[in-house]
Amino acid sequence: MLKFLANIFWQRRALYCYLVLSLWIFVIVIGVYRYLGKHVSGTSYYPALHLVEDNTADIQALKNNDLWFSDNRFKKVHKSCHPTNLIEVGSENVVNDNYTLEGIAVVFRHGDRGPMNHVRNLNAITCGYSDDSNVTELYSKYLTFMSINWSNQAYPSLFQFLGQPNNHPSMPSSKQCDIGQLSLQGVMQHLKLGSILRNIYFDKLFAGVTQIHTNIIAYTTKYRRTFQSLNAFLFGFLKNEGFFKIPLNTVASMSYCFEDCACPAKELYLKNAVKENNKRIRSNSDVLKMVEDISSVVYTFGDGSFIRDPHYLKDALMAYLCHNTHLPCLATKCVYPQQALKVFSYVDWDSRQLGKSIPRQKYCVLSAYGFIKNIVGHLLKIVSNERPKIVLYSAHDKTIQFLLTALGVTSNEAIFPPYASRVIFEIYSSKEKDPATPKKFYFRLIFNGKDLTQKIKFCSAKNRIILTNYNAKTILCSFESLIRFLHDDYFSIFNSTNFKDACIVSKNN
Repeated sequence: MLKFLANIFWQRRALYCYLVLSLWIFVIVIGVYRYLGKHVSGTSYYPALHLVEDNTADIQALKNNDLWFSDNRFKKVHKSCHPTNLIEVGSENVVNDNYTLEGIAVVFRHGDRGPMNHVRNLNAITCGYSDDSNVTELYSKYLTFMSINWSNQAYPSLFQFLGQPNNHPSMPSSKQCDIGQLSLQGVMQHLKLGSILRNIYFDKLFAGVTQIHTNIIAYTTKYRRTFQSLNAFLFGFLKNEGFFKIPLNTVASMSYCFEDCACPAKELYLKNAVKENNKRIRSNSDVLKMVEDISSVVYTFGDGSFIRDPHYLKDALMAYLCHNTHLPCLATKCVYPQQALKVFSYVDWDSRQLGKSIPRQKYCVLSAYGFIKNIVGHLLKIVSNERPKIVLYSAHDKTIQFLLTALGVTSNEAIFPPYASRVIFEIYSSKEKDPATPKKFYFRLIFNGKDLTQKIKFCSAKNRIILTNYNAKTILCSFESLIRFLHDDYFSIFNSTNFKDACIVSKNN
């Protein structure tokens, strides 16, 4: 009998070994999991934080508390939401009377949107919030105007859109947050932005002009959120003065690269920049553990492509912060405000590292080339007294990120611009006393109301003039230096003189 059992065991030894090994692996996994759940590891840049578990009182308090966002520590972060009361007139159009404003090019990020990934309690997040009474009044007028006129009107260049953009609704249909879609709060942001820019520029540029629509060119990407943001901006800027006559143009790329999109080296630089970023995150094991812990509560499902990325997690958490909603909870787990602050703090630090990355800078320079070339082309028409007076680009955070980095601006806000951020190129001409003296042209660069002209890398002392207005200094940069930069120096970081050569993949990339 024993011999028989021994023979049976020997014949099935592989199966039994497999079962024993599986049991042993299961025991090890359980042991490691329990160990990690009770210990804090490493001494990296940020201390590890774990989710609150098995504390019913604390969890219920968090579920009932929708005022966590009032904590003073969140005020800085809340600016990234760019609520309408923070969209204000800055240093736009402050040049003295010796210079004439000839025209502007405005690049603005779309407004507030829903998160890019599925987050918990998404249906409970209200995206129609605004405490700005002036904007709510303007929104009511916009809603009435669009409901009456949208079905009876069509843009003259409707068929310039790719696909069937006429299927895009003119504005969001509800107060709920939809994945990646513009919110009603985003509409209000652009109504406010259009309105304040109207107060600054409209009379300066359109005094005595009857055909306003022939002096405005507008671009949008194919995404619904940029299209709807452009609608709201135009209404805020024009009211109903030729709203439906403005020709719209749609581009396929978020970077507005136009005909200069294909570039093999650009993808290589992006790959190297991502490697740098991943290495930096992996070196902060506690941050990675914290991000994974929080992601398990915040996301309803997902994979490794974003659940370990603190930048994606910040975007998800902003959905709660920007819309005054408490952080999510599971039955026995909650995300604490202190944890959200840790994520925001790390991303803020990481943004500064991104600004120093050479592969990322090269990627941005190549990505922005076609866009800057298009902007300069329109500005040349402005200085030649041709139409238009205003060029509008409804864009994305990456569009602004590429543009400002290519011009040498690498501040945190420029790397991750808030919703409804604006970049404005103002073009001025000098008022010469002698009519025979040719006009000189200058430009300024304004970002969210801040004058960044002196931070442009090619706007050196020899290319600028400094004006004094009301005890404040204003810098004008020679428009010629912008043209020279684009044609002669743009690709100097690659030791190249043109886009084609800069895009060649070589061993030196």
